[in-house]
Amino acid sequence: MDLQSYSIRTVSAYLCAIKIFFSGIRVEDLKNVDEREIEDFIIRRLRIQKISQSYQKHLLGSIKLFYKLVLKRNLRIEHFYPKRTEKKLPNVYLKNDVKRLIDSCKYTKLSFT
Repeated sequence: MDLQSYSIRTVSAYLCAIKIFFSGIRVEDLKNVDEREIEDFIIRRLRIQKISQSYQKHLLGSIKLFYKLVLKRNLRIEHFYPKRTEKKLPNVYLKNDVKRLIDSCKYTKLSFT
């Protein structure tokens, strides 16, 4: 990853995702992990932890990159990526909260002379 100029934070994020994957799979030897085991891992995360689509993509990308770079194995897991975009409702502030926020500001008269 250093040769490909990944940032330290990116490498750290990938390593964290791989650790989560290792702790969540039911296979002892990483070479024996197949696409079905990865699918089961992702499904468990979706059902139990209710992970977001972006986190699902991050986990899958980390797993795929690990197998490609370390074990020299190309996984066929593209179909595990979410097909639909996640639609979340926006955060909305109540009228009273906005009024309280505005009232808490101290107004000062600015002079431009």
